[in-house]
Amino acid sequence: MPRSSAKVIVPLAVPHILTALRVALGVAWATLVASELIAAQQGLGALIQNASSFFQLDIIYVGIICIGLIALAMDLALRAATRRLVAWQDRIA
Repeated sequence: MPRSSAKVIVPLAVPHILTALRVALGVAWATLVASELIAAQQGLGALIQNASSFFQLDIIYVGIICIGLIALAMDLALRAATRRLVAWQDRIA
């Protein structure tokens, strides 16, 4: 590929790559938590599963909130990286 086309193709592909990365991260996180709920001995999913066996609602809610906050933190980090990497792109608000 000639250098001039790389200067065009790569910058135009970066926003799509970062969007795909955000989607993949969300799916990966949901899969991890679901697998922990089913068969893990450790982790937030296992903590929630064990707490549900003993009706410990406070631990269940804390586990759910932690899962949500971790997912939010990962998404915010990827959004910040996206803003930094594609600052040249015009945004329509």
